[in-house]
Amino acid sequence: MLAADRPLSRMEAAARPAVDRTTMVGLVGTLEEKGFVERRRSSRDRRKNTCS
Repeated sequence: MLAADRPLSRMEAAARPAVDRTTMVGLVGTLEEKGFVERRRSSRDRRKNTCS
């Protein structure tokens, strides 16, 4: 899912497996700490972070 053809916002990633935003933030944080994903500011909307 996170290896999609484009970076996903946390909300987009959370919607795919039906995970609420709060849980997704914690999950992405854990994955980032382990080096599996990287959070970046969206180039289209600076208010959003994307994961890749």
